[in-house]
Amino acid sequence: MWYIVFVASIVSFANQKGGVGKTTTCVNLARYIASFGYKILLVDFDPQANASSALGVVDKNMQNTIYSAMCGENVKKCVYNTRFSLDILPSTRDLANVESQLCVANDKHFVLKGVLADIKDEYDFIFIDCAPSINYMLVNALCASNGVVIPLQCEYFALEGLNQLLNTVMLTKKQLNKQLQLHGILLTMHSQNTRLCADVEKNMRELFAENVFESVIPRNIRLAEAPSYRMPVLDYDGNCKGAKAYEQLAKEYLSKFKE
Repeated sequence: MWYIVFVASIVSFANQKGGVGKTTTCVNLARYIASFGYKILLVDFDPQANASSALGVVDKNMQNTIYSAMCGENVKKCVYNTRFSLDILPSTRDLANVESQLCVANDKHFVLKGVLADIKDEYDFIFIDCAPSINYMLVNALCASNGVVIPLQCEYFALEGLNQLLNTVMLTKKQLNKQLQLHGILLTMHSQNTRLCADVEKNMRELFAENVFESVIPRNIRLAEAPSYRMPVLDYDGNCKGAKAYEQLAKEYLSKFKE
């Protein structure tokens, strides 16, 4: 059984299925919480580097990244300020190499935790955008975290992999990181007029009760457009439905998890 805790500093955003709104949630929740005055670091822990792109940090030849920090570079040299009142540890395609390196490392589950140890006290929240997979990288993120948020698309197939991910979270908590908690399952890409979405939401709230956020993220064109302009939805169109939903989520999240 899951229990909610009311302290959070490092949070992983995870789902092994791509295209469920994971990066969108990580970026926009970080941006809204930053807009409320909290100091935020976003860690782009995905070789696709979509979170970096969404915050306007785009350079495939960038040298100081999360990958270089994982390889021993001073992490403080790898943190970039953005124009959106939050910092980022950016990613590039090079991060894809870290999985094979973690397999043979002596402390293979705790490399990311060691990287973040030098800077975690400088932030109120550190959000980790995980790659859509279950591997050593995900376990590293979970071992470094106090909590995990699982964005879940409101469709049948999105439910199929949820148990596998939850089992990974529970095993990590049991064997490697006893502080790890499920901070919540977030329903994304919700269409009010679709019966399937309503059925998925009903089932999730019955199964997971208070572990499902009250806030629901709707399908929204302006929300989908924002990353192509390299900005969070708050800065692209803060009045659209997607922006209002993430603002509500940020307030709900802080009401539960701020110190």
